[in-house]
Amino acid sequence: MKDELDDFFTYVSNAGFFWPGGNWGTPRRFRRYLERLFSGVEIKGKHVLDVGAGNGVFSAYLALRGAGSVCALEPEQAGSQVNMTLKFQKMLRSLGLSNVALHTKTLQEIVPPTSAFDLVLLHNCINHFDEDACAQLHCLPEAQEVYSEVFRSLNRITKIGGQVILADCSRNNCFDVLGFTSPLCPSIDWKVHQPPELWLKLAEKQGFECHSVRWTTLSHLGNWSQSFLANRVAAFFLLGHFALILRKGRSID
Repeated sequence: MKDELDDFFTYVSNAGFFWPGGNWGTPRRFRRYLERLFSGVEIKGKHVLDVGAGNGVFSAYLALRGAGSVCALEPEQAGSQVNMTLKFQKMLRSLGLSNVALHTKTLQEIVPPTSAFDLVLLHNCINHFDEDACAQLHCLPEAQEVYSEVFRSLNRITKIGGQVILADCSRNNCFDVLGFTSPLCPSIDWKVHQPPELWLKLAEKQGFECHSVRWTTLSHLGNWSQSFLANRVAAFFLLGHFALILRKGRSID
């Protein structure tokens, strides 16, 4: 397992999946981030859905961590992202992964395995489902209904006791308040993001419970940053990035 993971992090680095100076830009920083993200989450033998899988690195990592199967969902790859699809498939071949399947369906179209999914990952993609609705989620009932439907779909495909990991940036960030561009993430539009408590409020109405909320620190600073910077206050001045861990408590159908 360790050797396979070492090969994975080396491959991702050599293939240039991420900017070298970024939070995931080196094998050590990316490993640290993933270990924090999935800390305490049972992966081995589980049926996993990776929504908005993108270049597939999270799907590959979960497969190498022992997932029974990984369904990588990336509807945008249906036509406009041919190179990304090829890069994804090349990585799977290079790492010898046969338990990852790439699908170009939407979340609403996906058919889960017999007993539904044990773990669903939505990593930095929830706001892209409908950016206009996401920007108004805190103040417009119609926007809330759009995302209530998303959580209803998640409830449908997640087994009782299964977990959903929703990772994104919070709009509650000092750079947005001051009207500055964040030097840590200059491309982000804070107004099309929402804080974890709003996502939790919507999720709870659709049968989910809060397991935990984790805040992302700068991986450049090493493990000590987890003790001092992995909290809401520090996140307000840094990346504003969080992972909301949900548990399905009941079905709603």
